[in-house]
Amino acid sequence: MASPEYTETLQTLDRLTKQINRMEGDFRSIIIMVVLDLRREILANSPVRTGWYRANNRVVFGSNIPEDTVGDPKTITPQQLAEYMGGVPAIPTGPIRLATLFNNVPYAKALEDGHSQQAPFGIYQISADFVEAKLQFQIDQKGYGK
Repeated sequence: MASPEYTETLQTLDRLTKQINRMEGDFRSIIIMVVLDLRREILANSPVRTGWYRANNRVVFGSNIPEDTVGDPKTITPQQLAEYMGGVPAIPTGPIRLATLFNNVPYAKALEDGHSQQAPFGIYQISADFVEAKLQFQIDQKGYGK
């Protein structure tokens, strides 16, 4: 027969496991919300000449980051642009360990460095700063950081 202390420890571990499982679901929802919010901000802050750069702002959950780009900068149509930008990335069903937002067009780094009159302060960093401030506001409102 198990000692009362051992039984109490098992009950405590069971409660903690249940709390962690609930929290993981909350964290997963928060991660998805932040990633999709960041993607929305990046699309909104992206400069547009042909739309190729904007269409290539992509999200990958996991570590398989494609090295290609979508569409052809010379022949991309408005319909293709809408299709590329409107699509929601495939969200995994299990825990999310890694989410990557990226753009593989050759001039993405130059745009991030401010070489565009439409985005003189870059795209990704100002988008991330905005989403971070928004998330911090929500955390403060719910009292999580205290």
